[in-house]
Amino acid sequence: MNQESAVRNAGVDDATVASMQINPRDELLATLSKRLLGCSSASETFMEPLPGVEGPFQDYNDFRARALKPVDELVRICECDGHAVKIVLREGYACRLAEVRELRLRAGQSSLNELVGDRMPAAKQQEAEAGATLPALSPEEARARLSQHELRNRILPEELVALLDALPESSYFSRVFLLDEANPEDLWVRQTYNPGFVSAAATLPNGDLLLFRTERNEFLRVNLIHEWAHQLQRRCEAEFKIFHDAVELGWRFYVPNTYALRSYEEHWAVIGEELLHVDARRFLAAAGSAPIRSTVWMLVLRRALAKSTGCGLNLYRDQLNARVIHTLQHVLPKARQALESFAQSGEPEQQGRALRVLQFLEQATASTDKTGSTGSGQDSLAVGTDSGHTPVGAR
Repeated sequence: MNQESAVRNAGVDDATVASMQINPRDELLATLSKRLLGCSSASETFMEPLPGVEGPFQDYNDFRARALKPVDELVRICECDGHAVKIVLREGYACRLAEVRELRLRAGQSSLNELVGDRMPAAKQQEAEAGATLPALSPEEARARLSQHELRNRILPEELVALLDALPESSYFSRVFLLDEANPEDLWVRQTYNPGFVSAAATLPNGDLLLFRTERNEFLRVNLIHEWAHQLQRRCEAEFKIFHDAVELGWRFYVPNTYALRSYEEHWAVIGEELLHVDARRFLAAAGSAPIRSTVWMLVLRRALAKSTGCGLNLYRDQLNARVIHTLQHVLPKARQALESFAQSGEPEQQGRALRVLQFLEQATASTDKTGSTGSGQDSLAVGTDSGHTPVGAR
């Protein structure tokens, strides 16, 4: 189902679509830099690949034992305004990004005087480091030098803060690592999934998010949502088992992309990409094509929004709530209809799955009114250590 058809089939008007549309703010780097509150140093252990080890490996434990080694390195830990999340960078990478920051600022401003005077401590510190290595440059000279810099398109810590603002609950991440290297576990994923696969990001059970050589592009926001969805899934074990049933009933009819078929965990995260996409039409297309999975997912999101700790700005709570309401009013009835059909005329296994999901929906919506209010290992976008995960469609 394409996006325009999804809007027509959903029977929603332009105003309703607009109420669900997320329009990210475009903030100046100078403004974002003020949101870095301070930095500290510490030692952190990283896993790095051993040179010359190519596999194949018997299993994930064999890979970890033969292909990786622990390395301790000095890191910079940045605190940011509006979030409890810490942003962590290797010290050398932080210094190189400070140079990129300074070039971008000089390239975009006629004078730095008005910017530096009221900077927060971390931004001042990083600009001082960059300034020590950069001569006085005109905006034109800065733009020319920036165009040749190998890190010119990399995301800066303060730019990441703006992306955290848009998450439903940023505190699901404890730390975000900005890394200037590939995922050391890529070798394992190439053996078990796709020989050419390269990681963009990964999230760990402890809440750490790893971003590998991350650049500013249209995929970054989706990557972040994907990894956030993994953290949401870890907080809803019972509902996730129901999602297994929903997947088995619907995956043959629709999947957003084939990566969703790698495991139930990845299916959950890929569906989340669509339901939380900034474009409301992407949400409507997924909800219309996968009403059972989307309803289960959005009911979990509804609970997460209701239990939000407030540790994060979540600028788009209203839009997300509008999507929850749309799900309850328009998608839930379609999900029930499809489930009842499976329960009445499906294969015995389908009947059992459909009945479990129906029971969950009845319980989850028992105290919900028409407005949607209520009465009360490494998983990654391009890599995972989910060797024990059950593949979608497995019996």
